[in-house]
Amino acid sequence: MLEPVGTDAVLRWQRLWGVARGLPPADRLDGALRIPYGGATRQLEYLVFDDAAVDDVAALAARTRAAWVTVVTPEPLPISARLAARGLHLRSASETLMAISWADHPRRPLPEGYRAETVRDATHVVTVRVVDATGELAAQGTLAVDGDDAVPDRIETQRAHRRRGLGAAVMSALADRARDEGATHGLLIASIEGERLYSSLGWRALSPVVVAVSRV
Repeated sequence: MLEPVGTDAVLRWQRLWGVARGLPPADRLDGALRIPYGGATRQLEYLVFDDAAVDDVAALAARTRAAWVTVVTPEPLPISARLAARGLHLRSASETLMAISWADHPRRPLPEGYRAETVRDATHVVTVRVVDATGELAAQGTLAVDGDDAVPDRIETQRAHRRRGLGAAVMSALADRARDEGATHGLLIASIEGERLYSSLGWRALSPVVVAVSRV
């Protein structure tokens, strides 16, 4: 079992994840953050970093349309049960907060027939796009960087281009950007599929993450 992760790591991840997605700053609550996401299926998100806050936050979310509750916790099964007991629908009990030192991130080359393009989307945000010989988008990923921290987000490979090492190549390109901009620490939250990729690149698990959504 993993030990409880420090609040600082959760806050650092969320801040840059929010930057990567162009979100307003989060509001600090007791044991949680309230994030104005603003999407049709995710209007509001609560990020809980203290298990003691779960019940109160779940009660708030249960009364709110399209509200998500994300809990970084070493006890995913009991937390999942507590969220369900407050009327939330469990979306995932198997995501993972992960970290790496960018100096240790390996380099993976692009397969033949592909090339990478890097676009700066904002002051602290870059996107790497991988295209094939016809110029069709094959894979992409975004990176938010500020100070020592860099957070990758939305690492995606198009279905027709999967199982060719493009995800690893995108992560390698993002790692190069992170190092170029002076970042030393990487943080991300991975799905089950993503965790397999990131683990193969040296990312280490810090904590399980549970995600639930309101039913209203």
